[in-house]
Amino acid sequence: MAATCLQLYACVAPTGIVWYAVNGSVPYSAGCTIDQFIQGLGDRPVYARCLGDTWNTPLVVALYDYCQYRGGRVEAVGPGRVGGPAETPAGAARTIYCMQQAARARGPAGWRIVTQGEYVTYAIAARLGCHGFDGRVAELLEQHPAWRSLCFVHGLAIPAVAMLLAEIVDPRWFADADNPDRVSRLFAFLGLCPRIQQRVYSHGGGTCKRARRCTVVLQAWSSFPPQPETGGSTFLWRVREAVGGGALGDLRASQRFILFLYHSWLAGLYAGDKSIDGSLFDPELFFKNSDELQGYSKMLGVAD
Repeated sequence: MAATCLQLYACVAPTGIVWYAVNGSVPYSAGCTIDQFIQGLGDRPVYARCLGDTWNTPLVVALYDYCQYRGGRVEAVGPGRVGGPAETPAGAARTIYCMQQAARARGPAGWRIVTQGEYVTYAIAARLGCHGFDGRVAELLEQHPAWRSLCFVHGLAIPAVAMLLAEIVDPRWFADADNPDRVSRLFAFLGLCPRIQQRVYSHGGGTCKRARRCTVVLQAWSSFPPQPETGGSTFLWRVREAVGGGALGDLRASQRFILFLYHSWLAGLYAGDKSIDGSLFDPELFFKNSDELQGYSKMLGVAD
């Protein structure tokens, strides 16, 4: 006789303790960490719903791995749909309740099944949180939906890229429901605005979350200045110098880099999906001369 699928809502409190609700129950503290919680599930298939933010990535990864062997699936929802991540143990119970109330939430930040493509980012974030950047994170990056296109960017700082992906988790959490190509919410989350960029340019960063994220974005693409022979892969430096460099140049190039990442990421996630009409990534949006276009095409040809 097949085991009944356990319907589960779960999140991790700031203390590292798992909170959960089963089959519509009120939220409870499991009184244990993620590993102990997973062991307590036994061999039952699980239909799990989790919060799709950086703090909860270890839980998403553990549940996804569990479901690969015991059956079931994992879905994640954008933090903005449930009032953000829990900042206190009591807030964890509130988060569970909000997830239950948003059970039918759809749209860009609504519930999404965690597939292998999404899982890679959750695994990167979870690994970074536990071990920092290491060889396993580097291996996971090569499996990331956006990696193929990111490899074209000259002088990519790989540890910073991993940190950036871990901060974002899923670009669709920041999409505008009325205009999916608009990335202003993602820019705001990453601190890509004149005031914060000037602070990063003048003082090398800041203590607030958005200033730290802004610094990570800058480090990801600008850590290695271009050399004469690097050609079209330096398109972000072209964007920077077009406005005279400085803080404004850093801002414009960082915004273009995030736009490049956003479209590359979505194109990778939906690769092979026949329900998507047309390409989600248009090279001509980013590359404005023949060297850049030919260099990008050549890179893709080598990758094939």
